[in-house]
Amino acid sequence: MSPIRDVARRVLHFVVRLAPPRTRSWGEAMIGEMDHIDDEWDALLWALGGTMALCRCSLIEHLRNLRNLLAAEVPAQKEAKHLIKSILSGVGVAGVVLIISMLTLSTLQRTYWVEPSQARFAQLLFAVVVPDGLCLLAALALWLPQRRLTSGILAAGAALGAHSIIFFVA
Repeated sequence: MSPIRDVARRVLHFVVRLAPPRTRSWGEAMIGEMDHIDDEWDALLWALGGTMALCRCSLIEHLRNLRNLLAAEVPAQKEAKHLIKSILSGVGVAGVVLIISMLTLSTLQRTYWVEPSQARFAQLLFAVVVPDGLCLLAALALWLPQRRLTSGILAAGAALGAHSIIFFVA
């Protein structure tokens, strides 16, 4: 085998190895057809033409795979966005409940309905028991239809509970 035909065969073999699986059989057929070309330079031109065709098909195949991969990621991104919005909505609901409870506590302390000796109990009731109780009730009511929203409510309720324990123990 001449050096020209050897180079042509090596180039074509290299491209066939790198080609996507769907086009490898086509590349192997090109190598087989090259053996039936008598002239060395014609065989080299055949190999270069086959290399160009395989490279073009490989590029198209890789771009198609990339497009399919990116198309598959878009729904996942939308799902993640929806998940984050739902959880943050739950945290917002828990925050509103806490604000309403704290405003109620503030109003009760200013109206003299709560005696100074019962102030600690009122703080515990309206800063911990009512908000955490409402968060738990909301979580129980919404668990099946709105699981993601419920997880946000529970996360905010747990954070509030932990903060309240630290505040009242210290």
